[in-house]
Amino acid sequence: MTTTDFITEIADILGMPAHTLTPETDLTAIPAWDSVAWLSSLVLIDEKLGAAVRPEMVSGARTLQDILQAVAHKLES
Repeated sequence: MTTTDFITEIADILGMPAHTLTPETDLTAIPAWDSVAWLSSLVLIDEKLGAAVRPEMVSGARTLQDILQAVAHKLES
């Protein structure tokens, strides 16, 4: 999965067009970014990337880049 693929998947979780999200997007400014979206992103990381991410690794994420950094070792370039 590439960074673009990951952002597209997050956009689907949030019910937003993928082109509206960038790595710099402030997740806390998106009303749809709630506990369900956060948990869904953890499931996405586990299922699509095969990465067991501990919740504390992304619990303080404010941007998509914060999450991407936690899973960078699993993303394709």
